[in-house]
Amino acid sequence: MSGFSAQFLDAKVQDLLLQALEAEGLVYDRINPDLVIRYTSNEDPRQREINSFNNPYPFWGSRVWDPWMYNPYSFYDNRPRTDNYELVQVIVDFIDAKEDKFLMTLTGVTEVNSPQSKEKKVLKTTNKVIERFLQESREEVVEKR
Repeated sequence: MSGFSAQFLDAKVQDLLLQALEAEGLVYDRINPDLVIRYTSNEDPRQREINSFNNPYPFWGSRVWDPWMYNPYSFYDNRPRTDNYELVQVIVDFIDAKEDKFLMTLTGVTEVNSPQSKEKKVLKTTNKVIERFLQESREEVVEKR
């Protein structure tokens, strides 16, 4: 079951999950697994309004104020603009196959401003989800002792 609309990104996330969990000592077994990992994603395009009038005196301290260069009372510089971005959620379910119950569901959320940065941010978010799962599972093992 693919989690992302881009097949290449979907394969990268699957490889990252597999490599990270194998590095912790888990073994991939398709027929008789102890742990089932299922993941999906939500890719939601959004917009936000940005007011460009952040600093009323941008040249303060660097040069003498020049009214021809910049007028802080001008309304032409105070036009809002819209910024397009994508809110991406990586939702990973960890299921105990022996007892057939959910162990936990972890969600990582990131904002993507360009298609070039999408892969990097999604993989970083997936890494954070894996780290959190490993931390929680270690704490559970310590509590059982």
